[in-house]
Amino acid sequence: MPESTSTKKWFPLESNPDIMNRYIEKLGVPTDSYAFTDVFGLDDELLQMVPQPVLAVLLLYPITKENEAASKLKDSDIEQHGQILSSQLYFLKQTVGNACGTVGIIHAIANNASHFSFTDGFMQDFLKLTGGQNADERAKALEKDEKVEAAHESSAQQGSGNIDMDTNLHFVCFVEKEGNLYELDGRRAQPVNHGPSSSDTLLYDVARVVKQYMALNPDDVNWNVVALSS
Repeated sequence: MPESTSTKKWFPLESNPDIMNRYIEKLGVPTDSYAFTDVFGLDDELLQMVPQPVLAVLLLYPITKENEAASKLKDSDIEQHGQILSSQLYFLKQTVGNACGTVGIIHAIANNASHFSFTDGFMQDFLKLTGGQNADERAKALEKDEKVEAAHESSAQQGSGNIDMDTNLHFVCFVEKEGNLYELDGRRAQPVNHGPSSSDTLLYDVARVVKQYMALNPDDVNWNVVALSS
């Protein structure tokens, strides 16, 4: 993800469940009950192959002028009309270049923390430190944390291809809270409420939103979806 408000820049993380699972284990998140898995397509028969329940979904997508314009229109509509946001949401901004993979993973884990028995490590300490902070304070805490930076860099270098520091790909996370589907994007001022959802329909509700995004750039194949599931 190219934008940031810091001069610091990390290697981009690959959207690869094996790499992500090894990464979160380094952060003190066990993968014996829930782990990241590929979503091979957005049609119902392919979604049915994903293990259930699904706690969160990570989307890696190409930043284009079309989806940037759509995002600005959505943000303008939110500013004008407002939206319902759950007080239970954990949200943090992204201030480090190419850290969107880690921000997305933190969003996925933090908003489902009750499903995990953390071991000693970054995630347990970070959530304890930042639980009462706002999104900007959490971003600063992440920016200063050398342990997670080292773990991110190590995991990013396990990818299958050459690392492009100037990538135009970006991670966002989707979670369900109190009956609504939320998109958590560290580049935005706040989460986006996409309407009613449930723990049973989360994956299908995300697929509906992602299809709308993909329709803005129908010829672009640089999309990848990963689920955090049982």
